[in-house]
Amino acid sequence: MKNITFMVVFLSFILASCNKDASIDKVDETCEFKENVPYSFELVTKPSVWATFKSLKEMQDACQIPENWLDKISTKNLIETCMNYPLYGMYMAYNNEMDGIKEIMCNFNGFQELKKRGDAAEKLLDYYDNVSVATKSNGGNLDILNPIHIGYLELILASDEIFPISKDKNTQRLEKLMKENLNEKIKHSEIFSINTVRKSLLIGAKIKLKTISLSTRDSVLLNQFVERGGIVSDPFMYTEISNIVK
Repeated sequence: MKNITFMVVFLSFILASCNKDASIDKVDETCEFKENVPYSFELVTKPSVWATFKSLKEMQDACQIPENWLDKISTKNLIETCMNYPLYGMYMAYNNEMDGIKEIMCNFNGFQELKKRGDAAEKLLDYYDNVSVATKSNGGNLDILNPIHIGYLELILASDEIFPISKDKNTQRLEKLMKENLNEKIKHSEIFSINTVRKSLLIGAKIKLKTISLSTRDSVLLNQFVERGGIVSDPFMYTEISNIVK
């Protein structure tokens, strides 16, 4: 685990605002359910509240969705809640970011609930379809996420936890959307670093490995890429991987 990155991620939440609210000893975990909206972490992420948490466990506990929301919230709003999870950037604290995303998903009850939903894959694709990588939005009503947040979403899609990749129409749609975002990232390299590009490549690698027959060389290359969470020994290998998944 990259401890320096870990500290930066969490300090960013603590120092996110210069305004100091009155201290809140306990965040109300039994808030009333509201129809047609995602669950809000607003009370938890107030700087004066967030700064009182002394450990990662306390942060994780405070960021759980109340039980009275879990079985009532729509899948669409549940996905938005998962995307708004305050600790989403924690995946960057891991040398293997796939390990990081699985740790996040294991410790947040929103993902545990999402796994139970029969329409989770379809709704997650709808969300991915409506996300812009900040460059392709041309007047449409697209949500714009920063590169770290886009990486979080694509790691979820690559994890097999919510979206089990198989030869079906959902996977075909995922591959199409991944390629669109990958092309935009490559086209705008001044905005998107290789760290962001490799999240798209991870999705592509997982799809190719599970849906088509590959040469031994390509299979080994993609398997190593996936096992290492998108890390390669030689940066030029990203080009080779890109040529396989495109």
